[in-house]
Amino acid sequence: MPQPADLIEIEKGVYQHWAMYVGAGYVIHLTTGGRSSLSGNGNKGLVRKEKLGDVVGNHTYHVNNILDHKFRVRPIRLILQEAEKRVNREMFYDVFMANCEHFVTELRYGEPRSRQAVGAMALADPVLTSAAVLAVSTAVVAEAPLLVLVAGGAAAVKGLFWLKRKIENN
Repeated sequence: MPQPADLIEIEKGVYQHWAMYVGAGYVIHLTTGGRSSLSGNGNKGLVRKEKLGDVVGNHTYHVNNILDHKFRVRPIRLILQEAEKRVNREMFYDVFMANCEHFVTELRYGEPRSRQAVGAMALADPVLTSAAVLAVSTAVVAEAPLLVLVAGGAAAVKGLFWLKRKIENN
């Protein structure tokens, strides 16, 4: 049975959803409410307090205080107060920089971290490189019309690689 301020990792197939157990069968978590969260364009998430069973549904979960070995756990009373203050608040959501795992690790440790985001960036490397090559190839065939798009795409790819390095170094 989870204890207050425990991090709950919920297996959702290809990704994990994270929540903070706050007691009496409830968790607080950052959710996108079904909206896409894969773009880096500043999607909004909503902090919700719900029954653990409702959030888990037919998936499995386990307590995973993932960074207890690396960071000091903040005082539980403070963690729970801050979590409760954020309920029903809209927050920035980005799969790479501000996802549900970042949200709960920031509450527990004061440090927003996400192994999932680092993993997603690692998987994105070959995909982004292929997309950039395809964009350049398309621009060469079509000539000038796509050059502006390619320049923007190359800048976006470069920005994602910079972000990946920054996350890995933390």
